[in-house]
Amino acid sequence: MKSTLLESVRIVDLTTREGWDCGRFLASLGAEVIRVDLPGADTGEDWSIGQADKHCVAIDYEGDGLPLLRELIAGSAMVIESFTPGHMDELGLGHEALLAANPRLVTVSITPFGQTGPYANLLGSELVVSAMSGSLSMSGYPDRAPVKEAGDALFYHAAMVAAAGGMAALRHARLTGEGQQVDVSAQEVAQIRNTISSMQYQFDKNERGRIGIMMDSGRGPTRGIWDLKEGHAVASLMAPGSPGQKAAAMWMKEEGFPNPIEGVEANPFRPDPELVAKWLPALSDFLETREREEVIEKALTIDTGILPVNEPRHLLDDEHLADRGFLQKREGDGPSVFPEFFVKTDKMDQTRVNLPGAPVAVSSLADIAAIASEGEVR
Repeated sequence: MKSTLLESVRIVDLTTREGWDCGRFLASLGAEVIRVDLPGADTGEDWSIGQADKHCVAIDYEGDGLPLLRELIAGSAMVIESFTPGHMDELGLGHEALLAANPRLVTVSITPFGQTGPYANLLGSELVVSAMSGSLSMSGYPDRAPVKEAGDALFYHAAMVAAAGGMAALRHARLTGEGQQVDVSAQEVAQIRNTISSMQYQFDKNERGRIGIMMDSGRGPTRGIWDLKEGHAVASLMAPGSPGQKAAAMWMKEEGFPNPIEGVEANPFRPDPELVAKWLPALSDFLETREREEVIEKALTIDTGILPVNEPRHLLDDEHLADRGFLQKREGDGPSVFPEFFVKTDKMDQTRVNLPGAPVAVSSLADIAAIASEGEVR
C-alpha cells in the first residue's frame, strides 16, 4: 500500500547513486517522482531497485534536451541532485537560475561534504564519509584497523534527512511562495549520529574508541554480541538484577543450567564487577547451546531481550515483516520478494511497489505526462 501524503507533488530526480534513496522515500509518500537519466546510462538491477516507484525518462540534458529539462523543472515543486557543487550551475541548472522560472522551487542537494567549505568539491564514497565523519574510528576492535559499517548506511541516512528537509522546504514554499535550497552533507549527518563522542571528548578528553562486540549505554562497556549454536545473538541489557538478566536466568533454569548468582540481590544501575564476572560466562555457555528459533520464542514469551542476528536469508521468511505486509512477492524481472513502503498511515491506497524498466526517451512534456499517468511505473 502507498501513502498519499505527497499526492500531487511533482519532483524531478537527477541524483547519482548516493542520492537515489531520497526520491524513493518521497515516492513512497505519494509524490510523483520523475527520474531523469542521460541516454545510455547504466540501468542494471541496482539502478532499478534505486528507482522504485519513480517514473523514469531519458533526456540528453547535457545536449539539446536541456530546454526540456528546464521546462520540466519549472513545472515541478522540487528537484533533487547529488552532483559535485557547481556542476548544476555549469549545466545552467543552478538553484538561482531555476528560481527565475519557478520562485517556489525547492532544490535538495545531497553531497559528501555540503555545498560550501574547504572539502566541498572533494569526491567522497561511503567509506570516505565514514572516515571523515569519525564513524569509522569507532567501529571494530580496539587492537585492529577500523571496520566500515555494512552497506551504504551513511548516505541512506543523508537521503532521509534530505527528504525531511525537502518536505519542510515545500511547506515553507506553500506558505510564503519562496523556494530555497536544502544543503545536506553526508559527513555532517554521519557525525551527528555520534554527537555524544564529540561531547564526551570536550568534557574529559576521553575518546570512546572501538569496543568490538561490546556495547556502551553510558554505564561502561558491556558485552552485546553472543555466540549461538549456529549464528549469533544480541543481548546488551544483561547487568545482574536487570529484567533481561532475570528472564534469561529463568530460561536457563528451565533448561537445567545453573545460575551462579541465583538468590543474590543486585542493582542493575550499579553493576557489581564480581557478579558480572560470574554471570556473563554462564550466560555465554548457555547461549552457545541454543538455536536461533528458541531465542525468538523466548523473547516473545518471557521478554528476555535476547534476539538473533538475522542474515538476509532469514529476513525473507521473517514472520513479523510478513505479518505487517512489508515484504511482498512480485512477478517479472528482478527480485521475487521486495520491501513494501515503510511509511504507513491510516490513509493508503492499494498500489504496490513497482520496479521500473529502462528509462523511456522523451522529447516533450506531453511524453513525460503520458508516462507519469500510466498505471505502472516506467
